[in-house]
Amino acid sequence: MLAGRVSLADEVPDYLQPLLAECGQHKSGLHEFSAFIKSFRFDPLVCAHESTVQGFRKIGEASYSEVYGIGDVVLKVIPLRDETRRRLRPNQRAEEVEGPAETDAKDVLKEVIVTHVMG
Repeated sequence: MLAGRVSLADEVPDYLQPLLAECGQHKSGLHEFSAFIKSFRFDPLVCAHESTVQGFRKIGEASYSEVYGIGDVVLKVIPLRDETRRRLRPNQRAEEVEGPAETDAKDVLKEVIVTHVMG
């Protein structure tokens, strides 16, 4: 996870560039997840809704993501695999890796494109 905000495109790994471009975030760069979540409830998109006082509510989960709602907004949280590191140590099995399953950025990009098309 990044500590703070990365705003220079050349500091963002190449494998993330297409995903950021599709999300309209190629100029602003990456955002640290915890800081985003703390500030999101104050975004004008959600702060007008009364249920933001209660905060996030879990809507669902899958093997690769979790879905939360706040107000009329739904957030799908998908852990991204750091493609600059090796996936596993030698002789390590996938079930030995701690944490949620990570997804390649190219697979998340496909899902974002489909979501944009669906409107």
